[in-house]
Amino acid sequence: MNLSVSGKDVDLITLRDVTDNIVSPAVQRVDGVASVGVTGGRTRQIQVILDQNKLTQYGLSIATVASALSNDNQTTDAGLVYKGNQLVTLTIDEQFKSTAEIQKVRVSLGKGQSIALGELGQVVDTYTDVSFDARRNGEESVSVSILKQSDGNTVAVADNVRKALADIQAKPPSGVKISVISDTSTYIKNSINTVIEHTLLGGIFSVIILMLFLNSIRATLIIGVVIPISIISTFTMMYFGHQTINIITLGGLALGLGSLVDFAVVVLESIYRKKDEGLSPIEAAKKGTAEVGTAVLASALAQIAVFAPVVFINGVIKNFFAPMALTVSFSHIAALFAAITLVPMLAAKLLTKHHDETLPEGRSYNPAVWFGRGLNRVTRGYAALLGWSLRHRSVIVIGTVAMLAGSVYLTKFVGSELMPRTDEGQLQININMPQGTKFELTNQMAATVEDKLKSVSDVDTVFTTVGSTGGGGFQTASTNTANILVNLKPAGERKMTTAQVVDQVRNMTQGYPGAQINVGARSSVRSPGLGGGFGGADITVNLNGPDLTVLGKLGDTVAQTLRDIPELRSVQNTLDRNIAAFNMTIDRDAAAYYGVTPREVMTALRNAYQGSATTQYKAGDTQISVLLQYPKDFTNNLENLNQLVIISGAGRRYL
Repeated sequence: MNLSVSGKDVDLITLRDVTDNIVSPAVQRVDGVASVGVTGGRTRQIQVILDQNKLTQYGLSIATVASALSNDNQTTDAGLVYKGNQLVTLTIDEQFKSTAEIQKVRVSLGKGQSIALGELGQVVDTYTDVSFDARRNGEESVSVSILKQSDGNTVAVADNVRKALADIQAKPPSGVKISVISDTSTYIKNSINTVIEHTLLGGIFSVIILMLFLNSIRATLIIGVVIPISIISTFTMMYFGHQTINIITLGGLALGLGSLVDFAVVVLESIYRKKDEGLSPIEAAKKGTAEVGTAVLASALAQIAVFAPVVFINGVIKNFFAPMALTVSFSHIAALFAAITLVPMLAAKLLTKHHDETLPEGRSYNPAVWFGRGLNRVTRGYAALLGWSLRHRSVIVIGTVAMLAGSVYLTKFVGSELMPRTDEGQLQININMPQGTKFELTNQMAATVEDKLKSVSDVDTVFTTVGSTGGGGFQTASTNTANILVNLKPAGERKMTTAQVVDQVRNMTQGYPGAQINVGARSSVRSPGLGGGFGGADITVNLNGPDLTVLGKLGDTVAQTLRDIPELRSVQNTLDRNIAAFNMTIDRDAAAYYGVTPREVMTALRNAYQGSATTQYKAGDTQISVLLQYPKDFTNNLENLNQLVIISGAGRRYL
């Protein structure tokens, strides 16, 4: 599940503060939630911008300053002392209380001398550099991603989060809105409700049809009672078989429901026949069931034998069909026992009167009478057709063989796929700019696509994320990517299907030089080993090799060849071209001569050009990162690499 915290005329600083201190903690406490990720907004940061010249003058490195900051920002226990008869803990709190205290930190110069940090640079209370942005319908937003626990139920966790949001919404300041952007449980619930609805309708229609065929309320009542009992029995076996209620198992249950009606009708017909022979209801139930019981048992076991072996297959297919095979087997077992136990028992108690199957003459307003008369006409027509077929056997045989051959031939015109297409009313747009593209240019491209989407009448909400937050170590934020999640209006309110909207948006977003824009319908269907959601192409061509430059050229050639195929669309080479980079190699002999280790060189470069987050500054209940770095005009100039000072472990300085 993904949330958006947005607000009209609400700045990003407030949105991030509300998300971190109100929304995220409240959602984290929800039962079943494993983790909550917050991205976007502006994060407060204390930046210590050091003067390279002064560091060089005093023979200091960023690591030395970082150590001084970390050592001064401490809280520790100093022991215990008695105050009268009471034992009191001595605590030394030397955590920073203001940025002015950071400026007063003393950095050792050796030989008993030190210098204040404020003399080595500036301490600025500011915000982190922007490398990620989120918008909801054009309004600035903060994104919240929620992951459930591994053993949690998706629907239950999503329901718990939605209940919590009702209380959370009242806590933020006026104008701040918390919206659900995507929720995988919605598709699950809609799919299950659809299957349940259709299964119930199927059960109701089967009872109505039986009523028309049997022309007996009591006989129909027997089957109407047996159906829910068999379903409950199937659920019991599913519970002990560690199966859940989903679209796969419900499909198997619906299949078993049809067999239940078949078995029950066969047993009822046999009991009717024995009653017509003059037996009492109890004797008719016994002998009628015994007469067809073996046939019903054989039919049930035959269908179980077809599905049960699927449980023992391996691989991805097992995830699809094993639950259905188990449910079908369980439902047939329940149908078998219901047909040979419950049906004869109820028949012996309810079918006590003689059932006259003769249809009355003259006008009748009984639907069963109309149906019976129509069925008699169909029976007479079928008898005539059967007689003709027996007299012209060669025609029937030749015609059957011809239709079989024609059916085999037509199979090549029928498409095939693993899972059917779904219309969930969501589509996603991925924008990839060349590696190294500035964040502002990527953001501008995303805004251009957003403006295009305003002309699509079926679009409801548009949620855009640009860039990424990066990672630790040497990893940097990605500023060349953007993702746009589009929620369409409900199916009953829109004019086009999701696939049609995808085609329209795809045509609208083509022709931007340097930008790869991929548009696709979002799907909640996932399976281990197959992936899911968005991003899986219908056809993927993989090229492998040691040289990325050659791979890039070959990929462009293959993509251009595929574009010439009229049945293909949106063909893209997804290879990320490497950003221009300067590869530096450390001369180990020179480093050893000067007493500098390769690690000291790497640390000096990283601290200079990436900065060093050395400690935390506590402001109220919030921990604020303190970042040591050189000025932008120093790190943005490649020539300054030659001016970088490296301090060896012995305290010597080298350029």
